[in-house]
Amino acid sequence: MRDTAYRALQVKERLTARTQREPDAAEIAKEMGVSRQEVYFALDAISEPISIYEPVFSDGGESICVMDQIGDTKNTDDSWIEQIALQGAVSSLDEREKRILALRFFDGKTTRFLAAEPESCPKLTRGEFAYDFGDETGFTPLLPMFTLGHNFKPANIHAGGLRYHGAGTVFSQLLKDGYIDAVDIPQTETFKAGVLFAQHEGIVPAPESSHAIAATVREALKCKETGEEKVILFNLSGHGLIDMTAYDQYFAGDLVDSAPTDETIKANLESIKSLQ
Repeated sequence: MRDTAYRALQVKERLTARTQREPDAAEIAKEMGVSRQEVYFALDAISEPISIYEPVFSDGGESICVMDQIGDTKNTDDSWIEQIALQGAVSSLDEREKRILALRFFDGKTTRFLAAEPESCPKLTRGEFAYDFGDETGFTPLLPMFTLGHNFKPANIHAGGLRYHGAGTVFSQLLKDGYIDAVDIPQTETFKAGVLFAQHEGIVPAPESSHAIAATVREALKCKETGEEKVILFNLSGHGLIDMTAYDQYFAGDLVDSAPTDETIKANLESIKSLQ
């Protein structure tokens, strides 16, 4: 290695005299008949080591050392502490949970969470994040939520469990922070999805659950159009065995879709501005 280095220095001197400029490693290697890597390694082998505390600049005040120029701003003391804490947290997870994290953060497998609500009571998609009462009469404490205003009167749809002016506080915060998305779906579309599910799975879903089924159908049809492969899961929250009358009305064509006007929503939201 040293012999190669000394030969490289001699060749460098000859080339400098011949070309009147300092040759690069590729020119030296070509002249010697070796690779550039051999030249690099050989010259490094005879270089004097430098202390990281050796001053490289001083203007009469505090000197700048080699360490200051090669400092690692990424691996700070705080980052090491966070890494140790993270390793401890990850080690307590089971294999399934570790696999989910690996798929999400290393393999680029993303997840999207979608909330489905009725078009007639669209607090998530058309409401506002604000403080509001949890009940119509205003007896509860003020809660931060996506709301249409506690005075909002939703249409008399069959998904009675979703006829509520606001969303849960935790759920609302997730939507506000961008961790989930939301869609609103007409009543007839939800019943159509419920019938489709019952025909294929033998389970009659509740009208509330049919909103999730309808949203799933929408996502599946999008994938069919684009050719994208996607795993879609939904939450079937309940059966519709006590909703047979509603299904009868759907088959008879008596169910109608309704959606509040922008003016109605605006007026109800105006009524809670004094609560903020």
